[in-house]
Amino acid sequence: MPNLSHLNHEERSELRGLTVELSRQVSDKGKTPYQFEHGGHIGSAVNCGVEQAHLHIVPLEFDLVGLAKDQPDVNWRVVDDTLEAAGGFVGSEYLSVSDAKGRGAIGAPVTPQSQWFRRLIAAELHKGELWDYKQFPELPVLRQTAALFGGADGGYQ
Repeated sequence: MPNLSHLNHEERSELRGLTVELSRQVSDKGKTPYQFEHGGHIGSAVNCGVEQAHLHIVPLEFDLVGLAKDQPDVNWRVVDDTLEAAGGFVGSEYLSVSDAKGRGAIGAPVTPQSQWFRRLIAAELHKGELWDYKQFPELPVLRQTAALFGGADGGYQ
């Protein structure tokens, strides 16, 4: 399955429950967990490099939904449920973002670009070109995440 638009109703419901729990676990004091998806098809420029459906969850000190919606290179639509709205993008490329309160937006990129959200987050954090996880894998962050969810370093050395 290339992206979450292919989920059925039961799978979306199960994923919602999982994201609530994972968002709770990654919440840091003063940070809001945001969820985003690069909804591309296999080989799409929209993808972040992972060629299967997945959802990113990241705690941030700024409003990722608001910041994303301000970007003119995506035709955004505000939605109550990004997982449900993704069902309307089967066969199309899209980006989606939501916060733990359910606020969200989904839209088609004007020009498909890999790691769109990573670029946006890096720019907001004043980390310049560090958005590319292929060049800058941020192994300490991977270890921290693996330890949070699995109690081990996940093999990232």
